[in-house]
Parts: sequence; C-alpha cells; structure tokens
Amino acid sequence: MGDLANEFSWSRSRDNTFQECRRRYFYHYYGAWGGWDAGAPEDIRRLYILKQLASRQMWAGRVVHDAIEMAFHAFAGGRDLPIEPFIADVVERMRGEWRSSKAARYRDNPKTVALFEHEYAVDLKPEVWQALSRNVAVCLRNFFRLPLVATIRKTSPEHWSIEHWSKVFQFEGTPVWMAPDFGFWNDDGRLALVDWKTGGSTPDGAAFQLGCYALYAAEVLGVPPAKVDLFEANLREPEVTQLAWTDERLAAIKGRDDTKPFIVIAASAEQLESFGTTVPPMLREIWPAPLTAILRRGSSTVGARVPDLPWLRGILSESGPLFSTSANRSGENPINAPAELAESLRKLLDGIVDAGKRDGKASTIVDFTGHEPKIVREGDRMFTQELRKRLRKSL
Repeated sequence: MGDLANEFSWSRSRDNTFQECRRRYFYHYYGAWGGWDAGAPEDIRRLYILKQLASRQMWAGRVVHDAIEMAFHAFAGGRDLPIEPFIADVVERMRGEWRSSKAARYRDNPKTVALFEHEYAVDLKPEVWQALSRNVAVCLRNFFRLPLVATIRKTSPEHWSIEHWSKVFQFEGTPVWMAPDFGFWNDDGRLALVDWKTGGSTPDGAAFQLGCYALYAAEVLGVPPAKVDLFEANLREPEVTQLAWTDERLAAIKGRDDTKPFIVIAASAEQLESFGTTVPPMLREIWPAPLTAILRRGSSTVGARVPDLPWLRGILSESGPLFSTSANRSGENPINAPAELAESLRKLLDGIVDAGKRDGKASTIVDFTGHEPKIVREGDRMFTQELRKRLRKSL
C-alpha cells in the first residue's frame, strides 16, 4: 500500500468543526495525523486518541446506524429478523463497548470505542446510560416499523447501497467528501437517498444535508435532481420527511439567468417519455437532430433534445436523461473545442470528452406546447428549411 497523504476535502462534519473551533479543527485533522501508529511521537499519539473520542449521543447514533446496516444485509440475504432478540443483541454489544471504554482500552487500541465521558471522568448516574440504551432500542423498533423500510424491501437488493457510497469529488474546485447513509433504486427507475437520524434536527439542517446528497447524486452518479428522491428518516419520532432539490445551485455556478432553463438531453424519445415528457409523434421521425423542442412535462414545460452525436447518445443510454447546458458562461461566445474552454469552468469539470472541433451552430428551437409547432429560433439554415416543410405537412 502506498504512503497515506493528508489531503484536504470538504465535508459537513469537517466544516462544523472548523466553524466551532479553529484550534480543535487543526488538532483533529492535522495535529493528530499519523497518531494511529503505536510508535508515533507521544504528543501526536495523544492527539489521535483524543480525536477518536465520541460523546455518548454520538456513540448511540453510530450503534443505530451499524445495526441498520446489519439488518439490511440480512434482508438482502432473504432473511427476516426477530426484532426484539435483534435489539437485545445490539444493547448487549453496547454494554461490552461501554465496559471497554470505561477500562480505557482505547488508549492502547484507539480504533475501539472511546467515550468523552470516560476520558474526562464525567460523573453520570446509571439512569443516564440506561436512558441511552432505551433510546437506541426505540430508534430500532421505529426503523423496523417504517413504511419507507417496507418500500425498500420490495425493491431488488441488487440496487441497494448498504455500506456508504463514500466518494470525494470536485465541486467548484474544492474536493468534497460525501457518504449517504443508504441508497436504493425504486421500481420506477428513480434514485432514493436516505439520511437516518437518531437525534434532533432542524428544517434548514435537513435541507442542507439532503442538498449535499443531491449534489453527490449529480456529480458522482450522474443522476439529475429530477430523478432523485431525498428522505430524512428521524427514527426517534418516528417521522420521514421527503425533500426535493432544484437546479438553482448549478445555475448559480454558471452565473445563469433563472429565466433561461436548462435543457434535458436523452438517448431517444422513449427515454424522454420515461422522464415524464409528452413527445409529439413527429419528433420520433426527426430526432436525433440539432433540434431543441419545448415540450409539456406535467403542468410545466421543458426544453429537450435527442442529440445528433452517436457517442453522446451512447452515454445517455446508460445514464438516462441529463440536464445540459453550453460550455460557456451565460452571455459569452459559444465554445467549439475543448481548448477554448475557460479555465474557470475547466476547474469545475470532472472530465472532458474531446470529439473534435464543432461548427458552433446553435440548434433550432421549436415550441410544441401550443396548438401548432412554432419555430422560436433558427439554427442551421438547411436543416431549418427542411424542418419547416415537415412542420407544414404535419398541420
């Protein structure tokens, strides 16, 4: 294994530490580096041990999350779990971890449970620890009763993400680390990401956390916000809250006017229909082509295109429909080749496909939402002339 490198990446927990105490942040992420080695200098080893400390509430949350992971592994193997014996086993393992921490075994083995209350000899009555284990039991009982869990179990386990889909990706030039608690694909082909909560939360906090999950889905999995369902499952209440995410963040990156919506590109008209778009029959005969169509999608409209680039349609056939925009900031000249891409935008991209120099001609835009098709913008002259003939024949 190569040498480990202490490279920066943003995460919500890391940001919270930075906002709370700059000194703690430095010791936690830099001062303790290398302290996992028993032969590390004494001060670094000590910092690493302190870094591993968790409050009793944090510990209880981890116990619940680990138990949920075990439960889903059992479900994926086709096994049902006897709820009360399962919970009793979890609580018994908690007792073992508590005894290990009380005996300060983490000082020799920092990867074992290390409780803040034990390190600093916080005087707590037995009732406090008993209440903690009862809260764990309540959260797990509520987990097994959640309709969301019943829904998940009806889907194929092959499409579950039980362990964290942890990943570092680039966002606005900054490495971001994200690990959704659980993910699955439902029978409608939609991606669902779940955040399990065992303590209190706020609407703003939930929106931020799930917004990060949506960003993860777009940047890492290539799934547009419109195809992602986001859930916060508060196991203490119990209550499941579903949130939605929009393109506003992407629009802000590009400096794009909100009145200029993004275009949806797809491999075929059939794929667009799976996105909930109404596709007129004549478009099936025209696409793929340099034609952007304004179509009905429920009570709203959407710009859609099946591109006349075989390599791009090949990608779309695997990824599903994607939101698309030109490779220039709003109002700037169009980009015809990767070499012309602005450095400020190049830093935001995960990758670039060089398919050679393009002619730079804009697509023809036709509005199909009225009584008859209407050309809104002309693109290639020859294509537009041929298109006019087809539109007239269709009327």
